[in-house]
Amino acid sequence: MLTKTYKTFYLWLEEPRLHDRSISLTSLPPQYAPERLSRVLGGDPQLWLELVNNRKVQETISHLVISCQTEPSYCKNSARGDSQSRLSPEERILKRLKSYEEPLPPPPVPPIRTVIPVLGEDIFRHPSQMMKVLSSDLKVLVGQARVLNAQAAKLSTLDSQYMNVVSELYQNVPSQVRLTLSCSQPNGCTGPITVCLRFNQAQRDQLRFVSLDNIRANWASILAEMLRGPSPTACCSMLRIEVCLTRLIQKHRVAAGTESKTLSTLGAEVFFELIATLNQETTQYEPVRQFLMSCLEMIGEEFISNNPEQCLPVLKVIMKDPTMVQYVAPFFTPFSVRVDEYVKMYKSIVSRLSPLFYSAVFVLLTKFDLQKWLYSKVTDGAVQRQLIDGVEKALSKIGMNPDKDVVQLLDMYQLHLQTLLMFQFPDHYNDILQVILRGVNTCSVPITVGFVFMHALGLTLSPGTAPDPQLLIVLRGFSMKQCLLNITLLKDSMEAIGIHFEKLRNDDVAASKQGLYGKLQPYLGFLSALFGLVSHCMVWEACKTSDEQSDQQLAKVLDCIYRMYSPWLELREGKKAYPPWMPGEAEQASFITGVFVMCLEFFHRSCPGAASFSVLSEVWQRYFTMYVWNECPDYVVSTLHAKLSSLPWSDFMPTLQDMMLMCKVPEPKHAEHMHLLVTVFQAVPWAHVLARVAEDEPQDTVKAYYSCFAEVLMKCAWCPEMNEANALQLLIPSIVKLNWSILPVDLVCSQQMVFEASCNATNILLLHKQGSMPDMILLDFLAHLSCMTPSEKLCSDPATVQKQKSYITMLVRLFNKAMDTTDSLLKHHSSSIQQLLPRLIKLCQRVIDTGLDHHFSHSSTLIAESLTLISVTSDTQIQDILLDGLLQWIASSSASTILLPFLFCACRNLACISHMVAASEVCITSYFASSQILPADGGWAQVVAVFSVPELSLNEFFEACGQKYAYFTQYCYVLHRLPQCRCLADEHALLVQLVECIGRTIPNSEDCEPKLLLLWEKVFALAIRQLDFGANPRSVHKILEDFSATLSVLGEDKSAAGLWGAIGLGKKSTLSVNFRFCCKAVCAFVTSQMVEPGVIRLEPWRAEDTWKRSPASAQALARLKALKTNRAYVALSSEIDEALATVQDCTKSLRDGLSVIHMLVNNFYANRVYCRILFFGVM
Repeated sequence: MLTKTYKTFYLWLEEPRLHDRSISLTSLPPQYAPERLSRVLGGDPQLWLELVNNRKVQETISHLVISCQTEPSYCKNSARGDSQSRLSPEERILKRLKSYEEPLPPPPVPPIRTVIPVLGEDIFRHPSQMMKVLSSDLKVLVGQARVLNAQAAKLSTLDSQYMNVVSELYQNVPSQVRLTLSCSQPNGCTGPITVCLRFNQAQRDQLRFVSLDNIRANWASILAEMLRGPSPTACCSMLRIEVCLTRLIQKHRVAAGTESKTLSTLGAEVFFELIATLNQETTQYEPVRQFLMSCLEMIGEEFISNNPEQCLPVLKVIMKDPTMVQYVAPFFTPFSVRVDEYVKMYKSIVSRLSPLFYSAVFVLLTKFDLQKWLYSKVTDGAVQRQLIDGVEKALSKIGMNPDKDVVQLLDMYQLHLQTLLMFQFPDHYNDILQVILRGVNTCSVPITVGFVFMHALGLTLSPGTAPDPQLLIVLRGFSMKQCLLNITLLKDSMEAIGIHFEKLRNDDVAASKQGLYGKLQPYLGFLSALFGLVSHCMVWEACKTSDEQSDQQLAKVLDCIYRMYSPWLELREGKKAYPPWMPGEAEQASFITGVFVMCLEFFHRSCPGAASFSVLSEVWQRYFTMYVWNECPDYVVSTLHAKLSSLPWSDFMPTLQDMMLMCKVPEPKHAEHMHLLVTVFQAVPWAHVLARVAEDEPQDTVKAYYSCFAEVLMKCAWCPEMNEANALQLLIPSIVKLNWSILPVDLVCSQQMVFEASCNATNILLLHKQGSMPDMILLDFLAHLSCMTPSEKLCSDPATVQKQKSYITMLVRLFNKAMDTTDSLLKHHSSSIQQLLPRLIKLCQRVIDTGLDHHFSHSSTLIAESLTLISVTSDTQIQDILLDGLLQWIASSSASTILLPFLFCACRNLACISHMVAASEVCITSYFASSQILPADGGWAQVVAVFSVPELSLNEFFEACGQKYAYFTQYCYVLHRLPQCRCLADEHALLVQLVECIGRTIPNSEDCEPKLLLLWEKVFALAIRQLDFGANPRSVHKILEDFSATLSVLGEDKSAAGLWGAIGLGKKSTLSVNFRFCCKAVCAFVTSQMVEPGVIRLEPWRAEDTWKRSPASAQALARLKALKTNRAYVALSSEIDEALATVQDCTKSLRDGLSVIHMLVNNFYANRVYCRILFFGVM
C-alpha cells in the first residue's frame, strides 16, 4: 500500500494541472487518490493511520516493555547530571554559550553611490548645458533601440532561412527492392516469382539538416540576448531625462517674468529635440517609443499647447514629416492664433494636399474647428471668401472621384463648406453656388459636394437618387416646407444656372453640337436634383404668393423654368438643328428630362384654379414647336416621350372626332410620333369613356365609336410602350364585358387580319412563353370581337357564325405559321403543340349552345375548321403530335356534348385515314365512358348515324384499324356496312374482312380485350347468315377455322413463336387471364361445331347423326379441361365448368354461339356499356 501511496505522491508532483483550483478532483482516475488529494488541498491535519501497520507497532511496543522489565536500568552521566542540576536554567545556557567559538565581527558596508548625478540649478540657467545632457541621453536610447531592432531583423532573416531550408530538407530518391516469393499453389509452380518494386524514397539532406541546427542555435542565442533586460546605461539615461523634464516643468510653473520666458523657450527647444529623436528606429522599439511619448506629453502640455508662438512651428514639423502628426497633433491649437494667421495656416494646408499628407491634413483640419472659430471670432466677408477659396482649391485637388483614402478628408472639407454656407445665410449662397458650378464646369469638384450643398439647404438625397416618383414626393414636400429660399433668391439662382450652362453650350463647340451630357455626365445626378429643388421651390413660391394666380405671372414662371432647362433639352439652331444630346446619352438625358417633367406635373397640380392657363397645353405647344417642326431625331423624341408620358393625360376625354383623328396618326409620315398617341391612349380611362358613350350616345354613334376604338387599339397594341407599361393587361379586362357584338363583320374580319399580320405567331402557339402575354391579351379581346367568348345568351346567327369561323381560321393559320417558322419546335415545345387542337375544340365548345336545335351544325362548322390544322401542316411528326394531343383531350372529355359532332367531323375532315381511325376510336371510347344516361343499345345507334368511312380507302382503313387497335371503329364500320350489303357475297366479303382484322392484331391493353367480343358476335351472326342463306359450307368452314386458329393463338398462356416457343419456353402472354379463358372457351365451342368432313352443325346433335368431332375440337376441349388444374385459372373454376358444359352439350350448335358470347359478357364484362348491343341490338 505504501508503494501505491508513493506512486500517487509522484503523480501529484509531476502533474502541474493538479494545482489549478478550477479542476474537478472528483473526475480524476483512481491512481490519483482524489479523496486524499482533496483532504490535503483542503488543509485537513488528520493522520492517515490506515497506512500504518498497527500489528507491527503493537508487537514492537510489547517487546520493548518486556525488555525494559527484564533488564536493569542505569544512567551513565549521573555525576555530571548532579553537578548541573545545581545550576539554574539561565546559568546553564550561558555556560553552554561560552563553550562555543568567539562570534565574528559584522561585515563591512560598501559606500553607496547615486545612480543619477544630482542636477544643479545652473543647468536650467544655461539651456545649452541641459540640451547637451539631454542629447547625450537621447543618443543612448537611440543606440539601445538600434541594437534591439537589428536583433529583431536577424531573427526575421533566420526565420526566412529556416523556412527555405525546411522545404528542401527531404528529397525523393528513386529506389527499388527485389522480392522473391515462393509458390503457394497446391499443384506447384514452375518456380518462385521475383518482384521488383520501384518507388521514391524520402531521403534527408544531411547538409541542410546541419544547417537547420545552426539556424536554431543562432536563433536561440539571439533570442536569449533580446530577452535580457535593457542595459543599465539606458535605464540611467531614461531616469536622467525624466528627472530633467520634471524639474523643468516644476520650475516653469513657479517662475515668473524673464525666467518664465526663458524656461518656455527651453521647453519648446526640448520638445522639438524630442520630436527629432522620434524616427523609424525609436518608434519600432516599444519601450523607447512609449518613454518618448510620455515625455512629449509632459512637455507639450506645458510649453506647446495653446501657445500662439509655437502653433506655426508645430505645423511646419508636420508639413515636413507627416508621420509626426500622431505625436504632435495633440499640441496643435490654431484656435489660439490671430485671424490672419488662422486663414494663412488653413490655406497652407491645402497647398500640401497629396496622398502622402492625407492623414496628416485630416487630423489638422479637425483641430481648426471652423464652426466654433467663425461664431467666436469677428471676421468680415473678405476673410470668409478666402476660406471659401481655400475649400474650393482643396476640393479641386481632391478631384471628381476621390480614392478611399481621401474620403474622410473630403467629408471634413464638405463640412467646412456647409458651415460657410450657413454662416450668415444667404451672404455666401451665390458664392458657393458659383464654386460648385465652376467645379462642375471643369469636372474637378467631387460629386458629393453638390449633395452636401443641398443637404445644407434642407434636402437630403443620396448620390444615386434617380428621378422617380419617390423623388417627386421628396421635392414636393421640401418645396412646401422650406423657408430659406425666397422667390427672389430662387429666380436669381435659376437665371444664374441657366446663363452659366447656356454660355457653356454656346462657347464650347463640342457642347453646342453634341450637348452637355457627355461633358458633364458624372454630375447629372446632382444637377437633376439641383434643378428639381430650385424649380419646385420656384413653382410653390409663385403659386403660394400669387393669390389670384394670374395667367401672366404663371406664364413667366413657366418661361423661367424653360430657360433653366433650355441648354439641356432644346435643339440648337445653326446650319442645322443640333440635338441636345447624342444617341448614346439617352439614359443620362433621362435624368434632366425626368426632373423637368416632374416640375411640370407639380406646376400643373399646384395651379388648378387658373382661368385659361394650362400647363399641359403649353407643354404640348412647345413640344410641337421645338421638336416636331424641326425634325428632331428619333432617339431624342423617344426619350422625351418616355418622360412626358408621366404627365396627367388622364384628364383627356376624346370625342368621336378625336377617335377618328387617332386612327390617322399611325400613318407613315407620323410614325416617329406614334409614342405620343400611345401615351395619350394609355392615360385615357377607356372603361369609363366607353361605358359613358354607350349610355349617352345613339346606337349608330356607339357602333362608330367602338369601331374606331377597336381600330386604334389594334394599331397601338404593337407599340413597345404598350407592352412595357402592361397597358393591355390593365385595359382589356375592364372593357371586354361591353357589347362588342354590334361591330360589323367586315371590321371584325379586318381586325383579325391586322392581328394575324402583326402578332408573333409563336407567342400564340406557346402560351407560357416569356413575352407572350400582350399577344394573348389581344387575342382575348379579339375573341370578344368575334363572339368567341361564353355569354348569358349565346347567339348563332349567320353573322356571328361567320365571325367565329373566321376567328378559328385565323388561329389555324397562326398555328401553322408558327410551326413552319419556329426552329427546334418539336425538340423544345412538343407539349405546347400537343395542346393546340384541344385549345381550338375548347374554344368551340364554350360558344355552342346545346339547347338550340341547330347546335349540331354549329358545332360541326367550328370543329371542322379546327381539324384543318392537321391537314394544312406538312410535317408528319407535327401531325402525329397534334393528333396525340387531340386524342388525349378526347379521352379525358367523356362528359363533353360535342363528341358526336367531333366524330362526324373526324370521319369527313381528316384526310389521313390513320388519323381518322385513331380519332374515331378514341371518340367512341370516350363517348361510351360518359356518365350520362345512354339508350338501351349503349348509344351505338347515335354513333353509327354520324360515322362514315371513305369507300376508296378500305384497305388502308383496315390496316389503320389493326395498327391502332381500333376495334370500336371496326365494329362501327360493320354496323355501318351491314345495311349496305345488297347480296350474300357482300356479307361474305365483310365476314372475311372481319376475320382477317381479328387475326391481324393482338389487344394491347386490358381495356381493348372486351371490344373483341363485339367482333366475335358479328362473326357468329354473319357465319350463321351465310349458312342459312345457302352459302358454300366449306367456305364458311374455312373462315371459322381461321377464326378458331386466331382464338387459339390468343388463348395461349405462352407464346409459341420461335424456337423457344416450340419447346414450350416462349414469353408469357400479355393478355389477361379472363380474356385468354374467353378465347379458349369460344375456340372450343367453335371447333366443337365443326365436324368432318367440313360440316358445321346448325342443329342439335341427334342419335342418328354419324358426324365425328375434328382433332382440332378435341385439342381445344383438352386445353379447356386443362385449365381446371392450372393455378392461374383457380379463380375461374365455376366459369370453366360452365364453359365445359356448354361445349360438351350436344344440344348446342353454332346458333348458340351468341349465347356463349352473352355468357362471357355476363361473367366478365357486365359493366361495359358498349356490350349492351349484344343483348338489345341497335335501337
